[in-house]
Amino acid sequence: MWLPEGTNINETDRMASSLADYIRGHEETEMVSTYIGRTPPRYYLSNVSFGPQSNYAQILVKCKTSKDSKELHALLQDSIRQKYPEPLIKVNKFELSPFDRSRHRSPIF
Repeated sequence: MWLPEGTNINETDRMASSLADYIRGHEETEMVSTYIGRTPPRYYLSNVSFGPQSNYAQILVKCKTSKDSKELHALLQDSIRQKYPEPLIKVNKFELSPFDRSRHRSPIF
């Protein structure tokens, strides 16, 4: 999530917390982690690293099942920009490995 350049980190934190609460409110969600002003630790080498930047936040979402992940991804893709029009938000599906999806209990996006 990108807010306008120069946004105070406290405002970025407030917006990311609100967005995380919105995501937690969906039954498909198992866990939500927020990272304010930077990306999470490098858990995936091709993941681009950002930070420190006061106008940046990243939210990782773990769903209960692969089916839930697909459903929540589609829902957020359609609804999140309407609910949060100010920041630039990209909803991406994140997979940890190329293994068959049936082996993954709970993908993260």
